[in-house]
Amino acid sequence: MTAMTRLPALLILLGSLCACSSPAFKEDATGEFADQGLYPVRATGFDEVHAKPEANLPGYSAVNIEPLTLDHTRITTTGGSATLGRDWQMTPERESRLRTDWAAAMDQAFSGYGQVKDDGKVLTITSELTRVIQGSKSLSGTTASGAPAIGSTDSADIYIEFRLTDEASGELLAVIRDMRTVPAPQWSRGGGIGMINLFRNWAALLHTRVSGK
Repeated sequence: MTAMTRLPALLILLGSLCACSSPAFKEDATGEFADQGLYPVRATGFDEVHAKPEANLPGYSAVNIEPLTLDHTRITTTGGSATLGRDWQMTPERESRLRTDWAAAMDQAFSGYGQVKDDGKVLTITSELTRVIQGSKSLSGTTASGAPAIGSTDSADIYIEFRLTDEASGELLAVIRDMRTVPAPQWSRGGGIGMINLFRNWAALLHTRVSGK
């Protein structure tokens, strides 16, 4: 693995994607994860980040990427005829597709890291798809896949949570949450086959926050 400059841990984790934006940290560990010493931060590229100031993420030479958790995913539909059938259900086919595509996206994003069996510190990364909400929204600009999204269309709000943990001690280093709105077919078609580009974007941003690159 290529050596990485050991910048301060919070800068590595929380540097903004946009040059015009910079991280803003609360002075105290407040909120949901305060009792675990995590500080809320803003301007990270994610919707919500709680991080431990003394975490030394560049010091990890290997990652343990856990399978995508789907056991408690809540799917909310509009109740109309378009929600019937398997398109908005967590079927075994969809579970298999989502886990396979997430593993591929993470393996690609973290390809420069060593394996768990290698010597050195190991960072465990767990990911959970927490909610999927069907709706109708006015989308503009581009979607997570890069396709134009103009006008009002059936949509899907996809919620995910990441947890970064020290493998040896079990210490929680960061909790990251995010939501992306995509055209509904990206979720509903082919047992979730349209989710790969969204997964790649999430995995790439997560790698940037962990590695600082």
